[in-house]
Amino acid sequence: MVNATRSTEDHNHLTTVVCALCAQNSTWNSEVKKRVSKKARCLPSVRAFLSNAIHDLPISEARATRVTVPDVLRRSRSPKCSRDLIIEDPLELGMGPEQRSLVARLSDLSKVAPVDLNIVIQADHVLVHGLALIATWCERYAANVRIDAKQKRVQHYLERTGFKKVVEECVTIDAPLFDQENFVALTRIDREEQAEADAISKRLVDLFERVLGLRDEQKVALGVLFAELVENVYRHAQSNCPGYVMAQAHPDKQKLHVVVADSGIGVFGSFRQSSSPEIRSRATDERRAIEMALEKLVTSKVQNHAGYGLYIVKRLVQSNHGWMRLLSGRCTYQTWHEKRPMRGLKLRKELTDNLPWRGTEVSLMFDLKEPLPLQSVYRELGPQRGYEEDFFG
Repeated sequence: MVNATRSTEDHNHLTTVVCALCAQNSTWNSEVKKRVSKKARCLPSVRAFLSNAIHDLPISEARATRVTVPDVLRRSRSPKCSRDLIIEDPLELGMGPEQRSLVARLSDLSKVAPVDLNIVIQADHVLVHGLALIATWCERYAANVRIDAKQKRVQHYLERTGFKKVVEECVTIDAPLFDQENFVALTRIDREEQAEADAISKRLVDLFERVLGLRDEQKVALGVLFAELVENVYRHAQSNCPGYVMAQAHPDKQKLHVVVADSGIGVFGSFRQSSSPEIRSRATDERRAIEMALEKLVTSKVQNHAGYGLYIVKRLVQSNHGWMRLLSGRCTYQTWHEKRPMRGLKLRKELTDNLPWRGTEVSLMFDLKEPLPLQSVYRELGPQRGYEEDFFG
């Protein structure tokens, strides 16, 4: 299995595999230690190799953190080069057109990955949408990351939300312990922990409850809605790299921001792998795939109660006078209400091209001054598939 003639590169690969298998909370950890301690049969050369690998095993001793398989794999990357990512305009981290600059720069950095990345945030505040994008990009493409925020309050925010710890130290945090009154901390969506979808959605609903106050039926419906968005990462992303969720309330501005991002195969890739020939034939390109994803009861997975998530999100945001962005591949869809002097609000929808983003991001901004008409939005689906019973029964 392991011998002196094996190349250094192969040896390093094997060490990485052992460390990944023996990540914290793994059942493999005790099995390997048995062989190292001679409590199980093992060739001397293999025992020596495992002993060295265990010695190098990354351990997190910080409160509320642990090291998982994706953490180990990212730590093992050898960088090809070093680059800087300087963020001066906070709007790059938001939902407007300035965000295209961040996507473009990350897209360029992907071409030279793995990369040691030095992130310098000169902006006087940050927004969760761009932070989740950066965290998701780093999971797939970064080797080592260093984050330097010039403003102390920004640095403090990155620490309190767990962003700095997760991205710099390659650890998984117990995210609920980092949640605060007005935000949901940076939270990993790991394909190996699909049962966490409901727990994540509950934390998002709790944030809505703290800043807005909700009726029972609204809490149930929002829980279903957010669980659908999080589960999309498990069902559609098909990536071994985790996705991320983050949320922030701004009571002074009466806004609430939510983002779910992954680095998977994207909307178009998911439709192209659909088990439905009709869906595959309709999804002719990335623009058409995004349009289909926002249609009523359209999904790449043929199963009961699928295909309503993004449609309901879109309609809820529109009814709430909020803002929605769906970024996937080379296309970005946005819908929002534009304020017109003396003429009130006008609903706007836009589908534009951008440099390629591997994966999917759904960013939402809700207006806390406006109602959340969830019941009326759900009823647009009609009762023929039992939604009323699921959501309100």
